[in-house]
Amino acid sequence: MNIAKRLRLPAAAAIAAVMLAVALACTTETVREVPVDRVVTQEVVKEVPVERVVEVEKEVVRTVEIEKPVEVIKEVVREVEVPGDTVVVEKEVVVEVEKQVVVTEEVEVEKIVYRDPRMGGTIRVTDIQKQHLDAAAPGYEANGWSNTHIKESTFQLNAQYDPRPELVESWKTSGDGLTWTFTLRDGVKFHNGDPMTAADVVGSIKRVQDHDGMISTLVKDHQDGDFDGHWTAVDRLTYEMALEKFSTFVLSSFTQPTITGQFIVPESEWSRPVTDVNNDAVGTGPFKLDQWIPGDRLIVSRYEDYQSPPGPPSWQAGRKVAFADKVEFIVVPDVAAQVAALKAGQLDVLSTPFGGDTADQMKDDPNIIIHTVRFGTARMSIWPKHSGEIFDDVRARQALRLALPSERIMTAAYGSSSYWRTCASMWTCDTFWESDVDTADYNAQDLARAKALIEEAGLVGAEVLMPVRSLPLVSDPSRIVREVLEDLGMVVIWEDLDTGAWVERVITEDKWDLFVTTTSGFKDPFIGNSVHFKKMGWIHDYADETNEMTENLDRLFSENLTRAEQKKITDQIQSVFFRDLPLVPLGEGFKNLAVRTRIKGYIPHESVPMYNLWIEDDN
Repeated sequence: MNIAKRLRLPAAAAIAAVMLAVALACTTETVREVPVDRVVTQEVVKEVPVERVVEVEKEVVRTVEIEKPVEVIKEVVREVEVPGDTVVVEKEVVVEVEKQVVVTEEVEVEKIVYRDPRMGGTIRVTDIQKQHLDAAAPGYEANGWSNTHIKESTFQLNAQYDPRPELVESWKTSGDGLTWTFTLRDGVKFHNGDPMTAADVVGSIKRVQDHDGMISTLVKDHQDGDFDGHWTAVDRLTYEMALEKFSTFVLSSFTQPTITGQFIVPESEWSRPVTDVNNDAVGTGPFKLDQWIPGDRLIVSRYEDYQSPPGPPSWQAGRKVAFADKVEFIVVPDVAAQVAALKAGQLDVLSTPFGGDTADQMKDDPNIIIHTVRFGTARMSIWPKHSGEIFDDVRARQALRLALPSERIMTAAYGSSSYWRTCASMWTCDTFWESDVDTADYNAQDLARAKALIEEAGLVGAEVLMPVRSLPLVSDPSRIVREVLEDLGMVVIWEDLDTGAWVERVITEDKWDLFVTTTSGFKDPFIGNSVHFKKMGWIHDYADETNEMTENLDRLFSENLTRAEQKKITDQIQSVFFRDLPLVPLGEGFKNLAVRTRIKGYIPHESVPMYNLWIEDDN
């Protein structure tokens, strides 16, 4: 498989999904209790007058009494005798000065400066290795989460995974649902001072649309592959999107910027092809880029001219306030080093999920809060390469499914069973879409049947190239998978890689057969990763030879269906999934995130945004 083929963005989009799991301010805040395994945290937000520094001009009127001199003129007449018996009358003018009290009003202007006590300080958070800062170019997946602090999209997801407008103010659709007109919020500026316009939105989306599986599904002309004419800037703040066919998930398709690269950027960035990588990282977000030190850290600072979207804060949607002066996203590959740095106060947040054993190391520290969240679970899976010489045979994939011990693997990844669950469904368990269709062989641990399939396929002694990320969450379960492959009679070529090298390997190099990783799970077909289950759509080149997966997904996305009809199709998709096994699911891990107690404002969810957080030291 050549590099050009590997660089198409549906492949990158898949790795984005891989990296997702390894990757409030208001005067009154309502905190929702979320189901957590060990801790439910309620953050009490103080009543404060403002959210940032505010200057107020105040007019003060004072009444002043002053003494004012007044001249009073008097005339004095007297007779004077002069020689010659002539009488001359002289007039003498006498000026007397008197004082009187005058009452006046004076207006003075006082300037009063209020400063929110939550403003200030630096938050230090873990990050993963970055190849570059370009949100859309190949390899951007590792940059997605930190980019959400610098750049914004047209829509984002709230805590209930509903799409909410971010840069868009309003929108409307035509009667047939094929033409969508969007109006942007006025007054939004990029960090370089340029005003954001509809031309920037059109240019940014066009830059990634032919690589973006969700957008491609919406607007691509399947006859000639042409996108021209589908996006139009009507005026400074208005743009239109024309669809090839009706879709039920238009708004949801714009809420995945970390996967699709759909961040809105200025012309200096969107005018480049995706192969022309740049590290300017200019956006409209609450923080702006200060410095990037490759392999070490990304430093951002508060963008003083930031214009937040309206509405109450809710995960990635609603109001965003940059309370911290700066945020440092620090690369700390080793989990033990992360824990030590958090305990020592050198880190404030562990944003990359970790296993239960690691959580147990910190649970008794009074300065650390562990959040174990059950929604937004990480789906542990095996990803076989369908275009290779081993796992292109469905019998090899079926053998894996039959032989794998899910409990052992999930325990190796997450520790105590309080941190994970087995899940036979393709769709995330405990959601509306959960299904038991064709799940009988999940966690069967039937080594005899599995060996028979490998022998039937002629794969005994086959060499399996297995790149492994040096992260306990995936490396520990990978060792058990290696044992199973060896029990089946295969030879495993194991290679330890850091995150950056691993991403580079699975995206651009044709040197792997199988790897273990986590994804964000299929919690909803409209915002999950299922849209990429099309022919050669993911990094592992699932081919959908019968076309059933593609046809079912097209129906799901393009027909106006009831909820029950949608569920029926997702059950059919699951049936195809477990027959073809694009992935081999193992179980679902709950996300552990660690925050020092001095960091306030975090409401537990599947990630920790650095906006709406503030520092409150005891001293």
